Amino acid sequence: MRALPWVAAALLAVLAGFALVPAFAELIADGGDDLAARVDESRQLWGRISPWGRGPTAAVYPPATYVLHGPLSFFSERTVAWMWGVSALLLVAWLGSALARQADELVAPVAFVAAFAIHGVAHGLAAGQLHVHTTAAAVLACLLLIQRHGSWGTDALGALLMICALAKPTLAAPFVLLLLPGSRRPLLLVVGGYVALTGVGLALVGEGLRPLVLWLDVAREGVEFGAQGSYANVHALTQWLGLDRANTVLSVALLGGLLAWALSLPDDDDLDRTWVRLGLVAVFARVFAYHQSYDDALLILTLGGLVTAARVRSARPALAVFGAIVVAQLAPPSLLGLESPTPGVLPVLRLALWLAAAWLLWRAQQSGYPRRGTEGNGGGQDT
Repeated sequence: MRALPWVAAALLAVLAGFALVPAFAELIADGGDDLAARVDESRQLWGRISPWGRGPTAAVYPPATYVLHGPLSFFSERTVAWMWGVSALLLVAWLGSALARQADELVAPVAFVAAFAIHGVAHGLAAGQLHVHTTAAAVLACLLLIQRHGSWGTDALGALLMICALAKPTLAAPFVLLLLPGSRRPLLLVVGGYVALTGVGLALVGEGLRPLVLWLDVAREGVEFGAQGSYANVHALTQWLGLDRANTVLSVALLGGLLAWALSLPDDDDLDRTWVRLGLVAVFARVFAYHQSYDDALLILTLGGLVTAARVRSARPALAVFGAIVVAQLAPPSLLGLESPTPGVLPVLRLALWLAAAWLLWRAQQSGYPRRGTEGNGGGQDT
């Protein structure tokens, strides 16, 4: 039986390789459509030209995102693609190792490889998406600020990482709320730093608040357009029901609910409980706004929460959902049937599994947790 997890991990590694190798090659060959667009828009901003406007070429990210992308504009397209691709794979490896350390010894090999096997990782890698970098930055920020809050240096580093994660706000914003139960200083640093970067972006263009107003208009249009190619989220559902105009209102209402939950949480620096909460918020982040399949990389955190819950709470249900999610996430986007007017079987199955994981994690985060070294299963990580 001890050999079975290694066999499963080897099989997952082969399947992950079949997706990641051509994705990496495509990124290097083409420069990544999304990555190239973000760098070009950043060059416009730093050249004091507003990238926001009307039409299909209008920038869709807020000013702070392009300020953060500024250093990339000094390198060639090929160099940027190499830096982006290699750093993305290294960050997935770090996330996988974090999952392995949270998992029981028998599950650890599968947990590590599962981070690579989610097909959304490869899909986003080929396009040069922000999915892996923002996910990893948000996780590391939360681990630093929740576990090791207290010193100015740690708070400043954690806040910087969270600000970097907010380069993709719809992915990272829910994780900011996990900082509410602790000291207010990290949260103030994050908000203040993000506002400052927004001010830098607006100052570079020199048109007052007009670029921000233009971006808000483009963002609203982008939500409606982006929902067409997304699946298993609130915006895809409202579009299917013909309630497109309710997209933003519904997302804000859901964020309000998450805010109320975060405010009710006790200040708890336990590592296991933190991972369970990260996994729960990852499901929320995936479904509260439109996301395409590359943002399924968020599910790496949900897998981390499940292996944690399996080790310290109820093993069988959590491991069953963990395995089901890993298998379901192996399928490429071409099998999602997104061009169909009705939701396909695979998207509905994935959503059902995510919600099942959220339910298990919700129950787990309400339970008491033994401290590391007292639960009898070993393992563990410090960061």
